[in-house]
Amino acid sequence: MMKKIALATLILSLAALTLGCGGEEATTGESYADYDLSQYVELGQYTGIEVEVVPAEVTEDELQTEIDNILSQNAVHEEITTGTVAEGDTVNIDYEGKIDGVAFDGGTDQGYELTIGSGSFIEGFEEGLIGVAVGDTVDIELTFPDPYELNAELAGQPAVFTVTVNSICVDTPPDYTDEFVQSISEYATTAEHTEYVRAYLLESAEAASLTDKQNAVWNAILENSTILEYPQAQVDLQVEEATAYYEQMATAYYSTDLETMVTSYMQMTMEDFEGYVLEEAQSAVANSLIFYAIAEAEGIELSQEDYDNGIVSYLEEFGFADADAFETQYGSSFEEFFGEDAIRESLLWEKVLNFVTDSAVEI
Repeated sequence: MMKKIALATLILSLAALTLGCGGEEATTGESYADYDLSQYVELGQYTGIEVEVVPAEVTEDELQTEIDNILSQNAVHEEITTGTVAEGDTVNIDYEGKIDGVAFDGGTDQGYELTIGSGSFIEGFEEGLIGVAVGDTVDIELTFPDPYELNAELAGQPAVFTVTVNSICVDTPPDYTDEFVQSISEYATTAEHTEYVRAYLLESAEAASLTDKQNAVWNAILENSTILEYPQAQVDLQVEEATAYYEQMATAYYSTDLETMVTSYMQMTMEDFEGYVLEEAQSAVANSLIFYAIAEAEGIELSQEDYDNGIVSYLEEFGFADADAFETQYGSSFEEFFGEDAIRESLLWEKVLNFVTDSAVEI
């Protein structure tokens, strides 16, 4: 039985064109096309998969929520300079944090907008501002939690935060009127705008329903298939790339090394981490083996027309009118930027996915 994965994540990585056959060939000297796939994978049922599909729809509550969101996004922002801070208020503050009388890195800011009760700061900070009058300054004595993932050096340390409440921030949404609709859109009335909102919510719901169907179909195919053996070169490649990704994450997000991030933040031993990476690598390779095996069994190939249309589709997805617009911004063609082999593999994945999804039986 194969481990289930979120197909949306799989397709996202392919659509992002981060790695394709070209990358595999360049690193390992071979691609999946070089393998006798029958030695590695035994396909089970992959057509006529029965899936339960929830019809796409937009309820009146969902429609009203979206309209309320639009109004909130266009709210008028005001700063009130009277009154006292209460739970749920958004306040504008200046603060300085000190340990043993010395300000520490990351503990000082000015003009910061904080919603009381959001849990954005360590426990006790926001509670310490409730009842403080606008314009007043207070000292809040706190102790950092231990462990403290954002900065291990501060864990368990007592600190004093000197906080000035500058104002209470109030966002007032406009009324949903014809005049408001005209100011933000091409529509003349709220009725026209409401139908526009309903239409794009339905489109989104249909896309989500399709994604759910694709996930269900592909996960069923994984369950039905058997991996006989993993091509070691491909597994090693996946492990290498995943490890490099986590090393980059450790440096960029935690300013530390891989082992420290794994043990302190992921709360895993290095042995557990290596096992986790290997499992994920095997899962990725299994998906590729099954994908190529289906493509081979069904004679699914990518024509030049498929490729040309796919390039147009990707350009539109990325927000470019045409290839010239992309090249103007990035200084190279779409194919050069992402790699033609990677693009071709991504488009072939889409053809295989569409094939198995179209053959599925909705129940």
